[in-house]
Amino acid sequence: MAAVTFERAAIDVDGTRVLSDVTLDIADGEFLGVIGPSGSGKSTLLRAVAGFADVVSGRLLIDGDDMNGVRAGRRDVGMVFQDPVLFPNRTVERNIAFPLEVRRRPAEEIHDRVGAEVRAMHVEHLLERRPDTLSRGEAQLVHVARAMVRTPRVLLLDEPLATLDDALRNRIRAELRMLQEGYDVTTLMATNDPDDAMQLPHRLAVIHRGHVVQVGTPGEVRRAPATLDAALATGESSMLTVRVAGDHQGFWLESLPGEGGFRHRVWAPVLAEWVGADVTLMIRPDDIVVSPTGPIVANVVRAVPGQPAVVMCAVAGRTMIVHHADAEADAGDRIRLRLDHGVVFDPASGTMITAT
Repeated sequence: MAAVTFERAAIDVDGTRVLSDVTLDIADGEFLGVIGPSGSGKSTLLRAVAGFADVVSGRLLIDGDDMNGVRAGRRDVGMVFQDPVLFPNRTVERNIAFPLEVRRRPAEEIHDRVGAEVRAMHVEHLLERRPDTLSRGEAQLVHVARAMVRTPRVLLLDEPLATLDDALRNRIRAELRMLQEGYDVTTLMATNDPDDAMQLPHRLAVIHRGHVVQVGTPGEVRRAPATLDAALATGESSMLTVRVAGDHQGFWLESLPGEGGFRHRVWAPVLAEWVGADVTLMIRPDDIVVSPTGPIVANVVRAVPGQPAVVMCAVAGRTMIVHHADAEADAGDRIRLRLDHGVVFDPASGTMITAT
């Protein structure tokens, strides 16, 4: 296995700059998620590691070795794409064996390695099948097994779950987690799905418009996103424009004049310079709850029972989504809410001011 390091790397695809000034350290055995909207550059980051995109300045190191000029085939990197790419004329067994066959490994080694991978991915029953008889989920499991059969130094997962339904996504998510932990292989996964990003990697890198805007654990990024872009990329949220007010005990975030319905106490000295100014407040659905004594007044727009229930509310002229709410609420009801956590942003720059 190997560490992967980007040192102020600029990365081009077909002569077009896609990523700039990328600095990242991925430890040996670490699972790094890379999240961002379509076109942000997350897949290009993986392709640079694989050798399919050009690092035109700065450096990319794998286990301390500079990859500049090293061909893709000599990097010892396994890659799994969004759409499984399998040889149609080969059985599952021979698809998985292919990377070892082209390296002319002994037949006994091939047999043992293929057997280990099919057991790891639970596809033993598919060995004699051909790709056109597999479901999409089965094909993706086979694709992963083929990437891992030669035990690459680095495993790259390019939105591997994007086209799967929820049941298959959950199953393969669990398989990938166990695979990564079992092999302790350095793994980079590109995704635009917040659930994948929160559940699988050890750390998360958020990319927006060709720049890495934040790196941290999934929990850190979700609770304290460095920018509005990072907030939007890492899960459902509601955005309110509120005004900062101060008193002798601290600060309040309040509805704009004429809107009403929102008031939230904040103890954050950094807000002193924002008194009287408007800011953007981000609220995750599970960070605001129904409370009979809550200071926030909301009108129910729609309620969807479930676990958790989901209630769409109108607050301070904006629509807010609330989880863990009263499933009996009906459209038109007035309820009170309590905010347990929120993040305040500079509306001009989009950078985080403070987390409440």
